[in-house]
Amino acid sequence: INFKIPDERTILYLESQIMDKYITLFAIISEPKSEIMDAVPFLYGYAIVYTFYTLFPSSRPLFTRKFNDDIFRDVIKRLQGITVTDICIRSSLRKFFPDDGLCFSKLRKYRTPYGSSFVDPLTSSSGNSGSVP
Repeated sequence: INFKIPDERTILYLESQIMDKYITLFAIISEPKSEIMDAVPFLYGYAIVYTFYTLFPSSRPLFTRKFNDDIFRDVIKRLQGITVTDICIRSSLRKFFPDDGLCFSKLRKYRTPYGSSFVDPLTSSSGNSGSVP
């Protein structure tokens, strides 16, 4: 994968699109909005962390708790406009992912039809649900 640092205009456009979607989500969800919206930044953060984990398997030793906390902190800052502490992040992660959902190495491994392995975030290694392709 070749990365090119996007220009400022592209970054501003993407941030604008994310904020528009976030505001739209807030407008269409039903009560209790605060409970749902508290979880949304952590779901976005989880998706980002998981993407790094699956796309860059040789870099997994770099994806430490601090790396994860930094991603969650940045997502929360961009979506909610607040800066949170590591303690707040970890407390919220325990609330939203009580089974240590960010410990991807504990999750069940699958094989794709193309032979590359990835991790299914929905099935734990101890679970027998689902079939391995």
